[in-house]
Order: sequence, then C-alpha cells, then structure tokens
Amino acid sequence: MKVHFHLIFLLHACTVVLGLEIVTGQVSKDCILPCSFPHGEEVVIHWKKELQNVHSYYSGQDQLASQDSQYRGRTALFHEGIPNGNASLKLSKLHQTDEGSYSCYVGTKQTRTEVEVKLSIQAPPHYAMEYEKQDSERQLKCSAFLGYPKPNITWQDCCISREDTRTERTQDGLYSVRSEKNITDKAYSYVCHIQFGDQIWTADWKRADLLCRSEGGTAIIPCEVSAESSSYTITLKAIKSTSTSVLASFNSTSRSPVLLPERFYLDTDKPHKYKLRISGLTLDDQGEYLCNVSTPQYTKLTITTLQVEERTSTNSAVSGTGIGIGIGTVIGIGIVITVIGISYYLYKKGHPKQNGSAVKTVSPSEEPVALLPRDKGWTPE
Repeated sequence: MKVHFHLIFLLHACTVVLGLEIVTGQVSKDCILPCSFPHGEEVVIHWKKELQNVHSYYSGQDQLASQDSQYRGRTALFHEGIPNGNASLKLSKLHQTDEGSYSCYVGTKQTRTEVEVKLSIQAPPHYAMEYEKQDSERQLKCSAFLGYPKPNITWQDCCISREDTRTERTQDGLYSVRSEKNITDKAYSYVCHIQFGDQIWTADWKRADLLCRSEGGTAIIPCEVSAESSSYTITLKAIKSTSTSVLASFNSTSRSPVLLPERFYLDTDKPHKYKLRISGLTLDDQGEYLCNVSTPQYTKLTITTLQVEERTSTNSAVSGTGIGIGIGTVIGIGIVITVIGISYYLYKKGHPKQNGSAVKTVSPSEEPVALLPRDKGWTPE
C-alpha cells in the first residue's frame, strides 16, 4: 500500500514536455499558437513570452488582470476545447513585435505540460519593376515595398553596370528596398530577382524589334502573357522623353479595359495574346510603347519602339509630276492639232480648188494665153 502511494505521488509529479512548435504568421492577420495536454481536472493555463504575461486561465475562467498591455484585447483560448486537452491560443492582429518564443504551461491534478512555440512574423511585400526614360538615359527600378523581414534584391544581366540599392524602414518595422540599374545595352534583357523567405519574385525587361510604319497608316503593338498565367494585369503606356501616359489596362479577372484615347484600340479577343492597335498614325505617335504584364509571381516589361515615316516631298513631287504630265500632254496635243490645222489652211490657200472657168492646164510646149474677163469689153487681138 505504501508503495502504491509513492507510485501515485510520482504520477502526480509527472511533467510532459511536448517539444518545439514553429508557427509563421502575417502582419495584421491572426494566428494560432498550438498547445495540447493530457485530459485532467482543475486546469491551469499560463501563456508567456519571456517575462510578459500573455494570457492566463484558472478556476474555470480567463484571468487577465496581470496581462501585458501589448496583448490586451488580442488573445483568446478555445474554452470549449479545454476539457478535451486543447490549450491553444489565438493571437489577433499580429505585430512585428509579437515575433519570438512563447511558453505554454498547463497544470492539472494529474500532470504538468510545457510546450514551446516559436512565432515568426512575415509581411509579404508588394513588388514592382519600373522603367524610366529621360532623354538618352534609361533606367530600371526593382522594388519591394513594406515587407518583413527584409527582402533581398539581385540582378542578372549581360553587362556590368552601376546599381544603387537603398533600404528604408517604417515606424512599424516594415522594410522597403529599391534597387536602380542603368540600361547600357538596349538590345539585352535585364532580370531582377527579389527573394523573400523561401519565395522568389522575378521581373524582366527586354526590347522588341523596331516597328516602322508610314504616316497615316496603322501600327500594332503586341502585349503577350504566358499561357500558364491565370491571374494577371496588363498595362500599356506611351513613353516620351519627358512624360509617360497610360493608354490602356486590362485585368484578367474583371476583363474590363479602360477607355482608350481616340485612334487607339485594345484587341482582347485572344486570351494571353493582346494587341494595341493605333490607326491614322501621326509623327507624334512615334516613340516607345511599354507592355507591362504583372502576376503574383513575376512582372514582364517589353519595350516596342515605333518609328513613323513622314510623307516625303518626293511622293508629292511624283504626284505633282503626274498631274503636270497629264496637263502637258493635253496642251501638247492641242498645239499639235493647231499646227496641223494651220498647215492645212496654208496648203489649201496655196492650192485653190481646180475648176474649168478659173484655170487651164497647159503643157510646157504651149504658150500661156491669158484669159481676160469678157465683161470688161476686151477682145483678143
């Protein structure tokens, strides 16, 4: 009986250590810190982060009088699960300062349980690649905004060119990282990689073939999306040396393009193969056109340079020459007809019409005899 008593005493003193739990939460979201224990009576629960009291429960209810102010109004136990051994804690509206190691202690009449939970906080950043043009200089900007922990930016290109990376941190502890790179080879593709945790976001920039069209004609700017992309947004811009204007945008979910300027039309009939059509080209239309394709995994920028050829004076001269030739031909024909008419007149004048009363034809051997009018009273001698 005494031995049995000691066995019961040892059982009461038993401590169950369940090891380390790892949890990842997102800033401003909710997460659950797991903790389970063997079923028992008179449950006592204490959640702590180092010396901070996060949440306490005993006597069948929450005990929050000593709760640290940082966690006030943001913690909750699953009361219906406590009798079944669930002491997990819901932590709401996560902050960067919530990151760290938490201890869960649960005591009952039968056992004591300790669980360590490591909480990592993430704030997925917003990604972007921008293309800027100023006179003959061109630059790419690869950015990750408002992320935690700090994202890492690297470049992949053919040429060694200067890059400038800057990092800023907000009062909330979020990082914004921007890396700028000058374009030294217009014909090459530049690739930017942003690593965030175990995820990698990619953006690439490339230049399409030169597009030459005549003034008054039509140009088609392609803007294609990878076939495997299901959620994406495309934006088409006209880039001048001093300004950039948005011509059209299209979202694969809403499928409603914005209104385009006159003479511009976005062809969306073929999924993933979009085309910007520009009709009635003018000299002001020439320049660079940017196709921006953005998905959650990547961004692709494609630059198409449009060259509009002016209607040259040679064409006008050819047209004018044609008209001149036509008019000259008519005038020439008129002159020829006039000359022929005058020549014919002179010919007829020098060769009057022959009849019996006016002219007598003689042979060379005959003497010419003048024929005098009889009505003048003349008689031959």
